[in-house]
Amino acid sequence: GAKYPAERMGVPVTPYEGTDLSDAFRGGGVDHEYLAWEHEGNSALRVGQWKLVRRHPGGWELYDMAVDRSETDDLAARYPDLTRTLSRQYDEWAGRCGVMPWEEVVRRLR
Repeated sequence: GAKYPAERMGVPVTPYEGTDLSDAFRGGGVDHEYLAWEHEGNSALRVGQWKLVRRHPGGWELYDMAVDRSETDDLAARYPDLTRTLSRQYDEWAGRCGVMPWEEVVRRLR
């Protein structure tokens, strides 16, 4: 029931995008087009059975979660078009949500 602030200390606040995952944690499903996240330069996008993963500073890896939940068989080379499409979708999300490249975050901390 909390209200999202329109500004903080006079600076406009862009609302976060997000999906409520509480039903999934209780054993239900999640109704979403995709899930995307970033943590300390590591990035991921989940669309249906596909999961695109990038461990900083490496390149994208692609996994079919329907058959490889342990992420042992990287399919990025086998499906380059899908990998490019999903990476563009991740980049669009990251740009819209203000995700900074990890190198920029580290540079600002120095």
